[in-house]
Amino acid sequence: MIWPAGTPNAITIPSIPNDPQLIGTPEEPASDPHRDGCVIDMDISKVGYMLVFLTWRGLYLYRPKPLCPVIVYIRSKASIEKYGENVNVLLRPDSQLLVVTTSKDCILTYSVVFNFSSRELGVFTYSDNSPLFIYEGQTISTAFPGPGEAIGIRELLIQFKMVIRLDSGISCAIALDHDLLVLTKNPPAIQLVKWNSSQEPNSRTMTILLSQLDWLPLPPTSSDSTSKYLPVHNYWSKAMGLFSWTISDGSVWAVTMAESKRRGSVESASSDSRNGLFTGHCFHYSTKREDFAVMSAINARFSLIAVGCRSGYVHLYNVKDYSGNVPQVKVLEPPSSSSGTVTSISCSGDGYGWVVGYENGWAFYSVFGMLNAMSFLSSKDQVQNEPWLGGVTSTIWSFSGDAIYMIPKVNNTIWMLDVLKWNSAGNFTQDNITRPVLYKDSKIMIYRGQEQSDLTTIDKDALLWLTVPIPASYIAENWPIKYVSCSADGMYIAVAGLRGLTHYSLYSGHWKQFIEEEVEREFSVRGGMVWYGNILIIAVDTETSHELQLYSRETDLDSHSLLYAEELNAAVLTLFLIGDSIMVYTTANQLLQFKIYIQDNNVSLEIVEDISFMGIIHSPARVRSISCLPRHDIRRVPFSITESNVLLLVDGMLILLIPRGSDDGEMKYKYKVLHHNIEYYALSFGRGNLKNMIWAFDGQSAILWVNGVADNNDDDIGPVHVPLELYPLTMMSDKGIIMGIDCDAVLTRNSSFTYFKQWTSAQLFGPYVLEVYLSSEDKGKALSIASGFRHLNYFGHILEILLYRVLDKAGSSKKTDETDPVTQQSNKLLANVVALISHFPQMLDVVVGCTRKTEVKYWKKLFDIIGSPQLLFEKCIERNKLTTAGGYLLVLHTLEQHEQNFENTSRLLKLAYDAHNWDLCKELSRFITATDPTGETLRKTLKEAGINVETRSSMPSTA
Repeated sequence: MIWPAGTPNAITIPSIPNDPQLIGTPEEPASDPHRDGCVIDMDISKVGYMLVFLTWRGLYLYRPKPLCPVIVYIRSKASIEKYGENVNVLLRPDSQLLVVTTSKDCILTYSVVFNFSSRELGVFTYSDNSPLFIYEGQTISTAFPGPGEAIGIRELLIQFKMVIRLDSGISCAIALDHDLLVLTKNPPAIQLVKWNSSQEPNSRTMTILLSQLDWLPLPPTSSDSTSKYLPVHNYWSKAMGLFSWTISDGSVWAVTMAESKRRGSVESASSDSRNGLFTGHCFHYSTKREDFAVMSAINARFSLIAVGCRSGYVHLYNVKDYSGNVPQVKVLEPPSSSSGTVTSISCSGDGYGWVVGYENGWAFYSVFGMLNAMSFLSSKDQVQNEPWLGGVTSTIWSFSGDAIYMIPKVNNTIWMLDVLKWNSAGNFTQDNITRPVLYKDSKIMIYRGQEQSDLTTIDKDALLWLTVPIPASYIAENWPIKYVSCSADGMYIAVAGLRGLTHYSLYSGHWKQFIEEEVEREFSVRGGMVWYGNILIIAVDTETSHELQLYSRETDLDSHSLLYAEELNAAVLTLFLIGDSIMVYTTANQLLQFKIYIQDNNVSLEIVEDISFMGIIHSPARVRSISCLPRHDIRRVPFSITESNVLLLVDGMLILLIPRGSDDGEMKYKYKVLHHNIEYYALSFGRGNLKNMIWAFDGQSAILWVNGVADNNDDDIGPVHVPLELYPLTMMSDKGIIMGIDCDAVLTRNSSFTYFKQWTSAQLFGPYVLEVYLSSEDKGKALSIASGFRHLNYFGHILEILLYRVLDKAGSSKKTDETDPVTQQSNKLLANVVALISHFPQMLDVVVGCTRKTEVKYWKKLFDIIGSPQLLFEKCIERNKLTTAGGYLLVLHTLEQHEQNFENTSRLLKLAYDAHNWDLCKELSRFITATDPTGETLRKTLKEAGINVETRSSMPSTA
């Protein structure tokens, strides 16, 4: 998941003087200083070497690390007049060709050359001769490269190639591997232009009229013309092989291209065969204005298409297949009623987040719609001083996913906003969820709330995160970070970038890196990392093989530090630990089980079993995570994966595979979909009755399976839904809370800029679990679970929330007939809750706290079940709970108007006076005065209580 962090960097493109030498032509360039600095479009190379900004007449090529301009190409005045002003810019996937579309329907192509021939050659590099200073006998360089900056700034060369004029007009364009796909206006058609200009002119361009596509019917209002029915926005996902066309009538189509054309093997074809190159299905269309689509984007990681509408709503659709099965899964409401139309949708590289730009702001969403941050809380003065808060026209992610670039609707500055990422998004292991780590390009933030007391853990202002900088010498060479792994006890952290790895110990406070750089460059982590005690197990790719490698935290990282290596026949997709076994899922669609052996300082892996999921999992790359659920205690008996349930997350579906034996050596499984629209899941191995809990997050609520799925008991209670107001990172079953992150925009009095700050917050899940068990009449299990929380300081609050929720549902029911089954069920549940809290000494405080939160009209229903409030008042007096007894006075005064109330007040006031509880005396005096402003009742009560009014001067002023 992603959260904005800090304040953005402002990128102001360099001003260009009117110098003909800049473009190598004697013609005078066009001059408009007010427009020269206004960026209208941008694109970034897929491998991260180049960032392109486009103005009405110029191309600005930047290096992202370090961020700086390398070359600027300015078009001449004659070129502007002949071909039109710049409109859009596109990079070919390999970044060697660049395309600019113009206002006069021309396509300008440029070649781009990267100079990587030598590490010593370039525009700028960090020199070993940088200034030095001596500290404690060590010589330290004062100029050290930042993340990804070790290579310096490589030279870029840009050269104009050719112009293509399209008389039919340009609606939108997409840069493919082998072709430039252009959708034209009049007539509406698909133009496929080959990148290879050396081919014959007739075979270089292919045209397919939209009117000839039988799957794209003409709307009734357009008669025989399609001029008003054409694609206005096009998005291409190479990973899915899918286009998303947004049509001018507000509909959106999922379009696929023939595999032969995607490979670039179709050079020419007849008209009939050309029409079969594209097929599509409409999945979004509505006559309502608020559902009128303006653009779309594809999330290949979760097979989702996001459709942005005029009203600011974003509709999420799940691509089940390519034959038109694209159901809607969720609708994201705009964060503000004044958000305006959707102007951009960008999906993060890991697929776990969206950034949606609006006319008047922007918002960060999780993949299934949890709002994580937004700019709409900003004041008008803030927006005026910081245009990036007031609406954007375009957004694009950095190739590493740790920053996002924004073009505001007003201003000549591009803004680059850093983001925090969660280690579980890229390296999904149970330890990473139990011990969450957030990271940027140069630091990690380790959560330490598990070691704190329960009250400190839920304190929003407590310092629960430890910030540790990543070694600059490692990240300068190996940026970006790809994997972060935390050990089960939270004491070891491993970080893997482009090559090699480094790891950190909280015991020593030191990082360990490879001493020999050439060893570090020999492998890259792919598939994940996991800690087994102080042993780090990593899945790597080398130049010749795929391997599992084992390293010890206690030894230095060098050519002799490798403890063990196991070669695999396929690349690893994910790995996870269960007891003393490491489970490995590969691109060959196999799940492998290795036993970890440690003997006499020797560590080894031994293959135990393997399972093929051919016919069960159709695309291994779409598996987000996989886990085994043994049917017995894995700490006592070695388990078998062939006898274990398998839990999968595929395209947002949480799937349980239950083994049904084997047939001719092939495993058979019962396929059961537990839930849809799941972002991630976790296994919580708690204590007592909350062991082996499975919980998941669907973008709105946490979904809990308590001892049901793991035991394969279909008759157990269904999943428990816990609504959340923050993005959850981990569940602490022993503390009864779900910990998450909230992100707010902050403008301090001492600063003139806005920055984003993350807050740690927690929500209780105990009340929801108890309510489900009490609803199913499993009172014994509910009592057992509640008893497991009684050691918590906020246990009474758990019971109070439970009582409040059930009472509110029972009291707010519109059905007043007591014979109605729904009413009887709610009353029965309320009685079960009352019976549960009666087992605990916090019962008297829980009831009073609940009455303060609920409406008075619900009180009678509550006390009809609990009993007389007078009896509860007496119990408070017996147990010397005077403050709690004061709460029952209000209930008695409201529900029972009789003379005994006066006696209760006098008695309690006397007891409070004798106990020197001056705060309670003050509150009782206020209560009596509120009932009788004349003061007569107060004087009478004081007299009845035997309190001499003349002695008030000896009482503290607070009384």
